[in-house]
Amino acid sequence: MSSKVLICIPTKDRPGMVEDVLRFEPGCYKEFGINIRYYDSSEGNETYDAVERCISAGQSNYSWLGTPAEQCLDIKLLHILKNDAIILEYDHIWFINDSISITRKALKEIMPLLDTNYDLIRLPFPGYGSREDCIVNSPEQWFGDVSYGMSFMASTIMSTSLLKMPDIDWDGLEERYVGTNDINDPDHGFFFMIGFYLEQILKLEQFKGLLVGNRLKWYSVSSLKKGRSYWNDIVFEVWARSYPDTIYRLPDNYVNKEDVIRKSDNVIQGRFGVRALANYRLRGLFDPSVYHKYKNRFHLISNVPLRHIALIAYAPKFIIRLLGRSSVSDVSEWKKRLHDLYKTLDKRNYIVIYGAGIYGEKCVEELMGSSLADKVLCVAVTDEKTNVTTVSGQRVRAIADLKDYVKISTVLIAALPDIAEKIRPILKKHRFKHIVELF
Repeated sequence: MSSKVLICIPTKDRPGMVEDVLRFEPGCYKEFGINIRYYDSSEGNETYDAVERCISAGQSNYSWLGTPAEQCLDIKLLHILKNDAIILEYDHIWFINDSISITRKALKEIMPLLDTNYDLIRLPFPGYGSREDCIVNSPEQWFGDVSYGMSFMASTIMSTSLLKMPDIDWDGLEERYVGTNDINDPDHGFFFMIGFYLEQILKLEQFKGLLVGNRLKWYSVSSLKKGRSYWNDIVFEVWARSYPDTIYRLPDNYVNKEDVIRKSDNVIQGRFGVRALANYRLRGLFDPSVYHKYKNRFHLISNVPLRHIALIAYAPKFIIRLLGRSSVSDVSEWKKRLHDLYKTLDKRNYIVIYGAGIYGEKCVEELMGSSLADKVLCVAVTDEKTNVTTVSGQRVRAIADLKDYVKISTVLIAALPDIAEKIRPILKKHRFKHIVELF
């Protein structure tokens, strides 16, 4: 018997985003028997109207529920789990962001997994980790080896067995992992779902979880998102305070908490790398007061030495500007940089895109839609065995296997500055000389 799945999508005042996502493969979810429920905190009716148009067009698997406009996201998630009785009619609940859609190819692989009694299933971070699935049989192992990717809401699929336990301490969960409804309050949290998942699985008689191998791109992002998160302007409060606080507040069964915090995507994505910190300084988000407030947390979220972080906090802004272009998270900046490189990339027979992560994917998609499409040879990585097989249709190959292309290719390093520093010696080792960097 196929698992009954409800995808829950919290949204607020983003009807254009919702409508854009609803146009993506309209019958995709219905084909797999998945129901979709929008939890809408918008003050207007535009989102409701967009969902109703979808239902009228034959997508009867969609529904809409209004939620209080004043609720922050985490309290909203708590109230959905606590109060919306309809979710208990399903076997699995999957919270996803209103800016993404799950691909048909991914659903073909994911849906059969839901019939195998996993309590949690975590989907992979793009371009990161082994291609092989990993079954986890203890909450402690899940915490140490898997939980680092759960900060991305859509990454985790939950069995409703976690909701059907007696005497869930909703007040205690809210106090520990949300704190207050005011996102500007220093006691406000942003990672309620991580706390909920990790507390609930401890109560199971026998936990069984699955980390899906990094074999395919499992979601598409609306073109309207433009790479920005709603918490970009409170990045330090979210990642230097709230995320570590969430992990520290977990039950004592979970050990080595600082190691888990360091595994988060802050380091992977370079969210607090040199270029990013410089950009935060120029935008007024980082200064000496912020440095002193979080200086005991930087070792958890950044590979940059503390003395260098202090320099960025204190140095005059004209010096900070010399550190280079602004934040890599700004889509317009990376895209402009890539376009500036077109003339250089066009000089040789082939283009090798080094990096199978988020920016490797973005560069493939951008170049394949350009006049340079015929020159794209492949996506390169250090170890082919621990990566995806394709990125946006381009084959992923080990850099060591590209010896015949050394002289006739330009390598584009599509990775954040901290990671690019580690890639350059690898390219030098394999005698690549024609190298450019996205950042």
